[in-house]
Amino acid sequence: MSIFVSYSCASGADVEIPGASVYTPKGWKMTDRFYGFRYEVFGKVQGVWFRKTTQEMADKLACFGWVQNTYRGTVVGEARCNKVNGPKFEKYLHEGPELARVDKVDVLVYPNTKIKLHFSDFPILDDDRETCFRDKPHQCEEFANGEAVEGSERTEL
Repeated sequence: MSIFVSYSCASGADVEIPGASVYTPKGWKMTDRFYGFRYEVFGKVQGVWFRKTTQEMADKLACFGWVQNTYRGTVVGEARCNKVNGPKFEKYLHEGPELARVDKVDVLVYPNTKIKLHFSDFPILDDDRETCFRDKPHQCEEFANGEAVEGSERTEL
């Protein structure tokens, strides 16, 4: 049986302990524990309580992130969940609330999910806040059109 040994001296340098075995037990790495993704939902998804029910489902499944309407009539967001609940939350986005009609969901699953400090709940962002990314889903128009220039004023999330 191996023992996990982690020791750092006051200077912050790692110190090796002779004869000790250092390993990472299964399930201890962030990527083993968390499931994170970005999404954009298409269809009749605005004015049908999609954001509110998404927020409620996130709370029920203990997911962090955010959700927002877009000017294009879609709903976008990001989620960080545990490995078990992440796929359940993603499945919900394909169904939505009773009044919604989901035509398509674009999802980008993050290969290396880490919980960052700015994720502590699951807010509904204001419609007038402009959020977008360099790549799909929910890509900024200037990146999609190849018009982005170095030093542009837009701040990517």
